[in-house]
Amino acid sequence: MTRSFYALLVSQTSTNLGFALYTMAVVMHLYNETGSTTLSATVTLISVISRMISGVLLPAISDRFKLSNLLIFSQLTQLVLLLGLLLL
Repeated sequence: MTRSFYALLVSQTSTNLGFALYTMAVVMHLYNETGSTTLSATVTLISVISRMISGVLLPAISDRFKLSNLLIFSQLTQLVLLLGLLLL
């Protein structure tokens, strides 16, 4: 396998791990602050649903755009959204 594949593998793995830890921290914080299991579960549900929707839409989008640009755009979008949550 090529060097670029390993770079992509490490990048995606670290991003997914970071996102999972961030989601877990947000859920724990919400539960500790509100005591609401419903709110905590809703955050997790929204996260899962958004990943499912993007999984359905990605094949249609990937045919129209360069894959490297899609990866960069998705990572930057995720970063901006997570930083926005951090600032709230």
